[in-house]
This record gives sequence, structure tokens and C-alpha cells, in this order.
Amino acid sequence: MSFENLLDSLRLSIGEHTFDLASALRTMNPELRQKIALHLAGHGATAGSPQLSLIFPSYPQDPQPTDRLYELALASVARARNISLNIYDGRASFEPKFFEIWPGEHYRFLAGMIAELKPRRLVEIGTGTGMGVLAMLSTMEPGATLQTLDIIPWKDLRDSWLREDDFTNGQLIQHVCDVKSPDFLDRFSEVLAQADFVFVDGPKDGVTEDILLSYIDRIKFLCSPIFFFDDTRVINMAKTWHAIRRPKLDLTAFGHWSGSGLVDWCA
Repeated sequence: MSFENLLDSLRLSIGEHTFDLASALRTMNPELRQKIALHLAGHGATAGSPQLSLIFPSYPQDPQPTDRLYELALASVARARNISLNIYDGRASFEPKFFEIWPGEHYRFLAGMIAELKPRRLVEIGTGTGMGVLAMLSTMEPGATLQTLDIIPWKDLRDSWLREDDFTNGQLIQHVCDVKSPDFLDRFSEVLAQADFVFVDGPKDGVTEDILLSYIDRIKFLCSPIFFFDDTRVINMAKTWHAIRRPKLDLTAFGHWSGSGLVDWCA
């Protein structure tokens, strides 16, 4: 069954009325969606932020992971076992310390992967509170740069982990922009073309990531970047992840409980 047929199977007809369950689940109030997920998981489930998900098989025609992905994944897991993320110490955020959890959260794996890959030009889509930013900064090489993009300036988030001094040496730059905007490529195509690592951690709203990928498909990369996608198994991202027809590798067991995946973009 194709993914499109799978979504069709989520349409429920009652009398003359048809309900598109897939669209309803994607657009549902997040709190209600989490309550449904928790209920379906069983009354004993106590996860703090459960999500609805979809599962589907790989197909023989799917691009297979490259040796580069296998080797990077194995080496990154080995490095993550011994990484201590002291970079978060003494910061003002009251957000839960998700970076202390591994496996289950992806921050130690992300730091291990940067230590192994040694990228020189990193791009992040979705700064958020900066927890991912700091994981990458903690193991970046001297002289490497990280440009992080978000629709909200980091200073406007009450629980941001970032500080002014994170930006003083030029390694970290934040751009405030909307990746869905028509002028996104005009502004950032060169930044992306030079990237050798891209971390995609956007809003997972069922729209933004698809538009972003349509833009990325038009970029002529100067390097051969590794893409790391977060939350690949939540229902809003399932179709997007499945639609990427490039060599990729699911790493949820060693990354984020909500889904982690690597893509060898130019292979």
C-alpha cells in the first residue's frame, strides 16, 4: 500500500459524511492530540508529551542508506556514550533538561555526530530555545560556523538557553526569517549551498517542511551535506519523511523518541 493509499484508508465514511482522519489529526489542537495518543497507548502510559504517529514499511525501490550514513551513525553513537554536555551549566532557562536523557532525546547523539563529522558550515532550521544549538556548539571545530534560522528571535523566548556571549566570537549567527516566504531562497540559497550539515527542526505543521524541501531541491550544493531531521515519526512529519527519495537512515532508537533520521543528500 502506498503512503497516499494509507492516508486514504484514514478517511471514514458515516452515511453521507466523510471524515478525513489524517487531516483532522494533523490540524488538531496539540493538547487534544496528546490526550488521544495517551489514551490509545493505555491508561498506564505517563509520557509527558505523547504524539500520534504512523508506521509504514520500506519498499524495495526505496533508496538504501549509503556506507557513509552507516559509518557516521555507528561512530556518532559511540561518541555519544561518553559525551558530557557541560555547556548547559549555569544557564537561566527553566525548560526541562532534556539534554540529560539519552537514548530518548537526541542532544548527545547530535553532539556526537558533530564531533565525528567535523562540519565547517552548519545550518539549523528552527532555533527554538537553543538546546540543539548548544549541543552542536559543544563539539564544533574551532573556526566552524553555525547559522540558525527561526521566525522568532532567540531573545523573545522566555526559556531560551542562549546568551549574548554565545554570539560574540562569530561561530553562531541567528537569522530571523520565515522559511515559507517566497524570498527565502533569494536570502539563504548561498548559505545552504555552502552547508555540509543541516539540522531540520522546524514547526512540523504539515506545511513548512514540505515547502522547505521544495526549496532545497533547487539548491546546487557545493559540498555533500548530511541532513538530520527531527521528529520524523510524529504524524505531521510522517509523509514528509517518507517522501524524501534520497539515501536515508532512521536512527530513532539512538536519537529522539519522536523520530530521528539522517539523509545523505547528494549521494
